Amino acid sequence: MMEIVRLKRYSTLIAVTALGLASLCSAKIIRVDHVTGDDANDGESAPVKSFAHAVTLLAPGDTLSITPTKEPYRETLRLDIEGTPGAPIIVEGNRATIELGEDISDGPWTQAGEYWSYPTEEIAGKQAAFAFYRGNPISRMRKPLQPGETPPDFTIHDGEPGTVWIRFPEGMTPPFTGLYKPGGNKCVYLAGTKHVRIRNLNVRGAANDGFGLHGEVEDVIVENCTAILCGDEGTSAHGKGQAEFRDCLFAWNGSWSGGVTDVHETETDYIRCISAFGRGPGFALKGAKHKLIDSYSLGNDRPEDKASLPPASVEKVNFVDITGDAALTEIQRLALENSHMAQLLTWREAVLSNGAPAE
Repeated sequence: MMEIVRLKRYSTLIAVTALGLASLCSAKIIRVDHVTGDDANDGESAPVKSFAHAVTLLAPGDTLSITPTKEPYRETLRLDIEGTPGAPIIVEGNRATIELGEDISDGPWTQAGEYWSYPTEEIAGKQAAFAFYRGNPISRMRKPLQPGETPPDFTIHDGEPGTVWIRFPEGMTPPFTGLYKPGGNKCVYLAGTKHVRIRNLNVRGAANDGFGLHGEVEDVIVENCTAILCGDEGTSAHGKGQAEFRDCLFAWNGSWSGGVTDVHETETDYIRCISAFGRGPGFALKGAKHKLIDSYSLGNDRPEDKASLPPASVEKVNFVDITGDAALTEIQRLALENSHMAQLLTWREAVLSNGAPAE
């Protein structure tokens, strides 16, 4: 009887291995290029144009290869796809950039008393930032004004229908420099995604999250990616998401909760990751089970505490949390040996002067 059970186990293992090998042998590389591509192409002999069409061509074991271009991609990459354990789907970003935000320094602006009015139907709530001025979030006030109080600078207020009013420091008038507004929703949207690897992709300027995980996400690994200047989180997992982030950088994200925020029944690991210069703490991991290994929270407006990283569900190994001026000193110290720290310094110069990196 034991021999029969063993034979059944071996047969199952052989069948699964054979299926995985078959998928890998027939694997395709689907290329997307929003400049030269055409959705009438097959993606193999010539690139397609849109993410939406490219994703429909993927099967287990395939690779979606994103062509880096001078101009960023202006489309959400929606990955409601499934690979298999032996044949995951790979998204190779090749250091391309998805950007949904824009510079709004030139307006149009209209003075409205002590405010400046900007035309938009997209008005953020208290949780997220509406825009950034040289990396500083512009958002609603967390608490209502008391009688006689003056609204703080860099806050938004309801104006006439179809507009938002922004309070800038006294004497600050158009034309502005370095005013950046996130747009769209998410740069990368994962819903029901299973057995997927995302590599070498830069995202920025999502009004919501750079990477948004929803529903039953399973066996997703994100490697060497960045998410900056998003109105809400750099990445956020909801529902029953299970994912691992390796060597990723999140910076200048506008969520009050945290630059990285995971909730509900999520299980996420962050290995050698950095969350910096955000409006909240660097990490707010409030799901079922999390790990922070060799990772950094640097220069965020709020320090980590037991509310953002509950000890019962968050395992920390070599985790560093530094706020204030000391964070910049630490970034400079580590920049020679850590490419993301070096990138953070380069981008910081661009953000402080122009609002966003040019590349």
